[in-house]
Amino acid sequence: MLEVMSTPQQPTAMMRFDTLEDAEKHYKMYARQKGFGVRYCFRKKSEASGELIRASLVCHRAGLKIKRKVDTQNPQPIAPERRRNTSERTNCPARMFVKRRDNAWVVTEINDDHNHPLIKKWSLTGYLRSDRHIPEEEQQFVKLLHSCNLEPSRQMQLLTELHGQREAIGYTDKDLANLLAKFRAEHKYTDMQDTSEYFKSSQHLDKDFFTSTSLMMKIRSNAFTRLMV
Repeated sequence: MLEVMSTPQQPTAMMRFDTLEDAEKHYKMYARQKGFGVRYCFRKKSEASGELIRASLVCHRAGLKIKRKVDTQNPQPIAPERRRNTSERTNCPARMFVKRRDNAWVVTEINDDHNHPLIKKWSLTGYLRSDRHIPEEEQQFVKLLHSCNLEPSRQMQLLTELHGQREAIGYTDKDLANLLAKFRAEHKYTDMQDTSEYFKSSQHLDKDFFTSTSLMMKIRSNAFTRLMV
């Protein structure tokens, strides 16, 4: 089977991959090298087995923007709607079709023609949605910085120093913020588990633990109520 290389060749018909993920990774790496992003147009499952059997990967500018219907009953809000960080759709025909055959994924059709300018600067292609990701080793580094209570802006500053320049990082401030939110959620869940384990162990050592704890909470609640009156 064909291996996904760091500098991938142009996809061609009958090119074979072990998995759909391998085909996707190869096409994304080729797309970034050439200067465009990639997304799925569709993934088709077998009605009999429920397994994926076909898929289409297209340029990030494929298709056309869906126009919203104007609601005449509800007026537009005074504040303008926040614009999303999306690329303009140009109905670009560039795409790659793959199909599952004999325990492999085969390219059945490839179109490499684009109807829009391609991104020439390598560092800028890293900001396309299909190429934005935080490597696992950097996630662990960010987790360490987060445990040291460093502000997100300071974390990004350190990451910029490590990469040499801001454009070389390959992900945005929002991506970093989302990762930090994930860490905070995990930490909150861990804190809840630790608290639960503490109550369980305390109850095992002292059968009157919950009675005394409830009494203490009731006393504090009554004291707080008197202060608020």
